Amino acid sequence: MSKSARRWLPIATVPTILLGLVTGCGGFNRSYDVIIGGNFLSGIEGQVLLESECLAGSSPCPSQPYQARVDVLDGNRNVVTSFRSAPSSGEFEVQLSPGTYTLAPNAEGVITAPEQTVDVTFNQFAVVTIVYQKTP
Repeated sequence: MSKSARRWLPIATVPTILLGLVTGCGGFNRSYDVIIGGNFLSGIEGQVLLESECLAGSSPCPSQPYQARVDVLDGNRNVVTSFRSAPSSGEFEVQLSPGTYTLAPNAEGVITAPEQTVDVTFNQFAVVTIVYQKTP
C-alpha cells in the first residue's frame, strides 16, 4: 500500500463506523427506518390458537395453531381491516396507524374467541394472542 493510501485509510473508514453506530452496528433498526423512510412501522402481531381438549388424566393440554379471520375495529366499531392467520402456525402481522383498536374474532360454529382491545403505539407492534375455545 502506498504511503498516501495509508494516510487516507482511517478517514475512509469513518463513514462506515458512523453508519454502523446510527443503524445499531449494522442491524435493522426500525426507528432509524421510520425517520429516514417517513413511514411508521406499527401495528399488531401475534398468534391465533385453538385451546385443546384434554383427555381424562392427561396434562398439560397445549393449544394448537389455528387459522381464523379477525376483524380490526376502530373506536366507532367500524371495520378498519380484516386478516386471516397463517394456516400452519396461526401467526399474523397487520400494519396499523397508532391508536386503540378492538380485535373481533369471527365465530365459526361452536368455536369462539373473546374480543380484545389493543393499543398500538408509534413505531411498535403490539403482541397479541387470540385463543379460540369450543363452546358446549
